[in-house]
Amino acid sequence: MSVIVVGGGIVGLSCAYYLSAAGAKVTVIDEAPAKGCSYGNGGVIATDHLHGMINRALLKHLPRLMYGDYPALWLPPSHFHHSLPWLGKLFNLTSNAQCAAIARSLTALALSAQSAWRPIVTLIGDSDLIRKQGRYYGYLSQAGFAAEKGIWADRKAHNIDFSFIDGKDFPYLNHQRRLHQVGEIADIYYVPSPYRLVDAFHRALKARGVTFIYQNVETVNHTPFGVSVTLQDGNIVVGDKLAMCAGVGNYQLLKPLGLKLPLISETGYAIRFSTPQPVVDRHTLIKERNLSISPTSDGFRMTGIVQLQSPVNAKRNRPNASIFDYMRGALGDLIDLSQAKELECWTGNRPSLPDGLPMIGALPNHPNIYLATGHQHIGMTLGPISAQLLSAHMLNQPVGLDISPFSLTRFE
Repeated sequence: MSVIVVGGGIVGLSCAYYLSAAGAKVTVIDEAPAKGCSYGNGGVIATDHLHGMINRALLKHLPRLMYGDYPALWLPPSHFHHSLPWLGKLFNLTSNAQCAAIARSLTALALSAQSAWRPIVTLIGDSDLIRKQGRYYGYLSQAGFAAEKGIWADRKAHNIDFSFIDGKDFPYLNHQRRLHQVGEIADIYYVPSPYRLVDAFHRALKARGVTFIYQNVETVNHTPFGVSVTLQDGNIVVGDKLAMCAGVGNYQLLKPLGLKLPLISETGYAIRFSTPQPVVDRHTLIKERNLSISPTSDGFRMTGIVQLQSPVNAKRNRPNASIFDYMRGALGDLIDLSQAKELECWTGNRPSLPDGLPMIGALPNHPNIYLATGHQHIGMTLGPISAQLLSAHMLNQPVGLDISPFSLTRFE
């Protein structure tokens, strides 16, 4: 069987791996693998991420999240026409029963993520690219820590080991002694350079016989004999089945086929610094600032903030310089930035659905075309497990998890 995979990020490459491992002839099409959200993300394999952002507290705290001293949600007025319907769908999902169902589905994926990563780690064969390093959750106040006691209780219920460190005893990020409490989880894998990892994955797949075509995709179609993909240069690639793993790009490519995804671009922001000394020894999330700090070989990468933008022509979404300024300011009392050299500012378009769960499955009216998208902030974590589930579904093999919560038609 021949399968075309559109998208060369962690989701698309993972699909190519699992499909080719099962004997399929796989062709991956992408302008440049590892240049989307798989380039500049936080790099943590967040198998402790058991809760999405959907809960009743979201409504209560929305004004603070948008207009407080440290806003987490940025909504450009020029994108209101697409963002407001998406937010409306999100608010319709905040009953206790709906939130509990979403959390159960996300937990099932997160707890399976590490097993889906293992064969990929073996294939890549470089322990410097992905390693067990743990992560920290830093809280600046007693109130911030108390607000997440329920989340820590759920982690304990799912046998996730953790410990707490008093902020005054924490050896990092105490530029002005700001931290109140720090939670530490040791059994977490970390990717120091997402780009290097995905690039190595890409090269390993080529060595296994996966074909790569480096072009943009213009259209995808279902044909009487299978599927076809029209490339930017006018050439057409045909196959038996098609896996759409193009992130935000899925929105425009699938709309002509009758699937209007309730998808939005959560534009992610990152700044990379070099420092003379390490500022943290593992991925660290500052909860009240909605920022994460990821150690690199020469310094650290700071990520965070949600900017809602239209998925239409997402590549044309312009970075907001004010967000970069905010990120620098929000970190200034934790790290002495006078000793840091700024190397790079980057933005990427995260595909996000209103319930925070991915879509995994076949298009309703085009059974040879399949989709995996909508991983929000944790595509690096859930990409391989989503690909494993989708590949089994495409090959008519036992799937292992119930994928009905990830249906493509659940918002209809």
